[in-house]
Order: sequence, then C-alpha cells, then structure tokens
Amino acid sequence: LLAGGIGITHVHSTFRALSQRASSHSSILDNLKGIHLVWSGRSIGLFQVFAASIAECLCMEYPDSAPQFTAVCYLTSGSQEDCEKNASSMAGLDVRIGRPDFGEIYNAMAAEMGAT
Repeated sequence: LLAGGIGITHVHSTFRALSQRASSHSSILDNLKGIHLVWSGRSIGLFQVFAASIAECLCMEYPDSAPQFTAVCYLTSGSQEDCEKNASSMAGLDVRIGRPDFGEIYNAMAAEMGAT
C-alpha cells in the first residue's frame, strides 16, 4: 500500500480493515504473504496523527496463516533530529529520512517473500 501526505486517509482505512480481517482468520487473505505500507510526507506532525493506529496493526497477534504487516514512513522534509525529538509520539513506527526508493523496496520485499 502506498500513500503520500494526506493521501494516507484511505490507505490507512484499507490497512486497518486488512488487519482486522487477518486477526479474525478471514480466508480472503490466505494467498497474501505480506502487507507493506509505505507512506511519505513532509511533516512529522502528519505521521503523529496516525502513528498509534498503524502501530496497533503492527503489534496485533495474528494467526500463523495471516500475512505479515509492516510499515515504513518517509519524512521528506525533516531531519533525524526531528525524528528523535518526536520519537515518543511515534509509537515505535519506522521513520526514515528522505524519499522512498520504490525499486529498492520492491526488490527487498520480493527477496523476503521468495519471489523471482
């Protein structure tokens, strides 16, 4: 799932719905190995709005057959200092500085999931 800025609203709803289905053993997700959220934004404040909710999905207990849920936020206008200063309000989310490299993300996911 990909989101930029406030475009997270719909993607967040989808991420949460998939998480809820996975926790309730829904067979609709049986063929998925992973659900990865990539969100880029200019403001750490925007990430803080959804941090707790996304972290809740990442920390849920899922059945063994459920896909693995992961999320990475990319702060496009900020510094590592901004991340460190606001870490306590980020609920442990993985926040990186810069823009996402989608080719690199795809290749890492494919390698992790055994795709060719």
